[in-house]
Amino acid sequence: SVLAKQKGWDAKNIRNCQYLQFVHKDSGAKFTLFNTHFDAYGKTAQYESAVLVNSLFSNCENPFLLCGDLNVQEYTATYHKLAETMLDCRKVAPESDSGITFHGWGRNSDNSGTPIDYCLTSSFGVESESYAILRDRWNGENFYSDHYAIRCVVNILY
Repeated sequence: SVLAKQKGWDAKNIRNCQYLQFVHKDSGAKFTLFNTHFDAYGKTAQYESAVLVNSLFSNCENPFLLCGDLNVQEYTATYHKLAETMLDCRKVAPESDSGITFHGWGRNSDNSGTPIDYCLTSSFGVESESYAILRDRWNGENFYSDHYAIRCVVNILY
């Protein structure tokens, strides 16, 4: 399902948010996985996207995970808005990694800095075990993407 697919505020591109709801066969317990990509240019669009996401999650009764390229660093107002309702796996997992996630096909070889790709969880029903930035290359040479992938291991608590 797609929550929204439109261009708004000062956004340069159309953005959307997809989600899947999983239901545990035995218990009927639900868990929802959301994936989004915030605009890379419009600061208002980034912040207002966080406001929209927060309003969606304020009504969420089941545990959830939000993953995606949010195009913001952790010191921004947009990130802080999301942190009002969600936990950052990177910060709460006992086993964690640090560094950038956008490398621009290897042009940004300095790994210092903060990510712009995140795995955020509800403040209830999810326990973060580990967070890793996967810096692998295809056949040891080419990058898979202009971003490193992130891997979060979580437990859904029912």
